[in-house]
Amino acid sequence: MQQATTSPQPHDSRSFFAQLALLSGLGVLLNQMPLSLFFGVHLLLGSIPAVLMVLLWRSWWSVPMATLASLATIPLWGHPYAVLIFTAEAAWLCWACRHWLTNREPLSHRIILFSIVFWVAIGTPLVFATYQGLLGISTTNTTLIAVKQSVNGVLNTTAAYLIAISLNAGSRQSRSSGIAIRNLITGLTLILVLTSYLLATTLSSRQIGRSITLAERDRLSLVASITSQLAKANALDNTVLNSLGDSIAVEVTSNNGPTISSNPAQFAQVYRNFTVGAAPVPGIQGLSFYRPQQTMPALKSWVSGYWSFTTTVHTSDRTSFRVTVLEPAAEMVLRLQKEGSHLLASLAVLILLSYLLSVLLSRWFREEFQRVLSPFISNSPNDQASLPLHSLGGSSIDELSMVVDVVNERIATANQLTQDLAHLSRTDPLTNCLNRREMYRVLEQHTHHLQRADGSLICITIDLDHFKQINDTYGHEAGDAVLVAITQRLHERLRRS
Repeated sequence: MQQATTSPQPHDSRSFFAQLALLSGLGVLLNQMPLSLFFGVHLLLGSIPAVLMVLLWRSWWSVPMATLASLATIPLWGHPYAVLIFTAEAAWLCWACRHWLTNREPLSHRIILFSIVFWVAIGTPLVFATYQGLLGISTTNTTLIAVKQSVNGVLNTTAAYLIAISLNAGSRQSRSSGIAIRNLITGLTLILVLTSYLLATTLSSRQIGRSITLAERDRLSLVASITSQLAKANALDNTVLNSLGDSIAVEVTSNNGPTISSNPAQFAQVYRNFTVGAAPVPGIQGLSFYRPQQTMPALKSWVSGYWSFTTTVHTSDRTSFRVTVLEPAAEMVLRLQKEGSHLLASLAVLILLSYLLSVLLSRWFREEFQRVLSPFISNSPNDQASLPLHSLGGSSIDELSMVVDVVNERIATANQLTQDLAHLSRTDPLTNCLNRREMYRVLEQHTHHLQRADGSLICITIDLDHFKQINDTYGHEAGDAVLVAITQRLHERLRRS
């Protein structure tokens, strides 16, 4: 393997470090604004500036940039292991680009392939080793995290690649050198496919999460309603509460009576060690969620939490009952996470397929252009300057074929004009014989040839007697006619060779 030379950094070191500081700050800011994809899953965009630095400058400064930006994940997710994974991603991308990309392809789409390779071979094993091995997170949760971070990493790399292409298109250098067709086609294909599918995935996943959460709210609401009716009828006791379900705990508090609970220990533990907050899916009225006060990864806290639904009923004798229903959230949260894993897995497959599709499309377009230009472009500089000009090749693309037809028509006209001009520069326009300059060139060429071959050359000179008298008596037109007639007779009697 031949190691590629690294891309040069900006000549002005102050400008370089100013851009480095700007991109680092942008990475930190982007990680402070996570995008909620669906329940318990957020997309972080902070690695985009680091990947952008890899694409533009192949600089190892991208590694500490990624580390700095990923520090925001510690308070967000409750552990430092994501910093290790994102730092390893930046180091891998920088190393791969410096070793496998040349300066002639600084904005190669292969960086997306490098990102896919990292998450398949390095990133996913690191996620399982840290999240499941060190943090003790369940296999379902860890799988969701691995798929989510893989999709997030490849999406960020793709976004950085598209931004780099846009920056290159607007730079002065690109206006003189142009943009490679493979980069343009790859970028457009990825934008169209990923943007539409990511939007559809986000909307559908949120709808799934909302539907499942509404079903949970309705289930707990039904239990609370039944309990309230029994309380109003004074038909409520611990035996009745225990019959409502093994996983459900119910507590009924009256303003003028004792508190009845199906599981007092569980309610005491929840009130003491958990913090009540909004439901994971916003907009569900009446449903609350108790999360552990203990610091732990976000997804693990959702699994360890409790759903809570509370309602208050009043009787005619001014007695009020407050009914609280608790249920462990693990079953439904894991169901939501499983659905999320399926959606993210389909997104990961689509990313891979869209990348392969974009590469195939860009290669096909490039081959079409090469097929069109191949007759016109020669490897020999002497052939490139030769005349006549070659016509362009055909294309299976209608629009490109129309351009080829127009250009070939212009080439044919240019070849004809060039041929006419060359003929006029070598011959006399009246007699169609060689002019003096061309005659001297031909004589010199034959002389050199005969000197090398030790041959001889015979020249015949013809003089027309009384030609001036013809011009004076009958005019120059008659003299021109005499010259044309004589040259025709000579052409008829001389060999073509």
